[in-house]
Amino acid sequence: MTHTPGPWKVGPTITGRNPSILILADEVVCQATAPQLNDWDWKITEANARLIAAAPDLLEALKKIGKTIPTVCNTKDDVLCDIIDIWNKYAVPALIKAEGK
Repeated sequence: MTHTPGPWKVGPTITGRNPSILILADEVVCQATAPQLNDWDWKITEANARLIAAAPDLLEALKKIGKTIPTVCNTKDDVLCDIIDIWNKYAVPALIKAEGK
């Protein structure tokens, strides 16, 4: 199964006892809710909503970058080998997590 296609955007705020922010595509994707009604929790909720809304763009960017990066270092270029190591250590697990593999 695949995710709701992007782009996603931070939508309107729902007020009330547990205020929340909607994350939208063509429909509601999800809702970020503040655990308590105070400025600190609301700022965290806004940041979470922005990160969630950016998820499809981030996933697409990682996939595109991944097509250009070799998986094994076959060069004496230390910088390129470092990039490949960082890619394999951080980006590959994130892609696996995002795609549910």
